[in-house]
This record gives sequence, structure tokens and C-alpha cells, in this order.
Amino acid sequence: MSDDVAAWVRADYKEDAQAVLDALCSFRAGYASVATDRVLRCIVSAADGDAGGVRKYIELAKKDWRDVVTAAEYRYPDVRVRDLSKPFDM
Repeated sequence: MSDDVAAWVRADYKEDAQAVLDALCSFRAGYASVATDRVLRCIVSAADGDAGGVRKYIELAKKDWRDVVTAAEYRYPDVRVRDLSKPFDM
């Protein structure tokens, strides 16, 4: 996992940070081709500080990672509001 994702999780998820990092690492270990840094950024961004949301978005990414990217990077109907293929600016 990239340093920017780990730093974002520690800053945004406070007391749940270790559980979130563990979940992301487990996801990456089992779904390496899907769990890119961009998808991990999208998961933590879309979950917006909610550890339960991280689990929800991990499950969604396992089915179709594009849904997670859409949730994190786009606003209805098709306006891109961020590009999470680039590292978080911290």
C-alpha cells in the first residue's frame, strides 16, 4: 500500500485506523489485480471516515472495482470531481 493511503487512513480513521489498514491489506492480498493504489484511495475516500463503509466498498470492489471509482471520483451524472489515480496531497 502506498504511503499516502496509509497516512490518509491514520489521519481520517483515527481509532479505527489499524482495522482499516488490516482490511485494505487483506483485500490487496486476495485481490492484487483489483486492489491498486487508485482503488484503495477510492475506497477510503468514498467511505469518508467510516470503517463500516470501508468494508462495504471493499465488498463492492470485489464485484466491480469500477463502481468504487465512480463513487469516489464522480458526481451524478458523469462529472469527474477528483482523480484518485494520483496520490493524496497531505
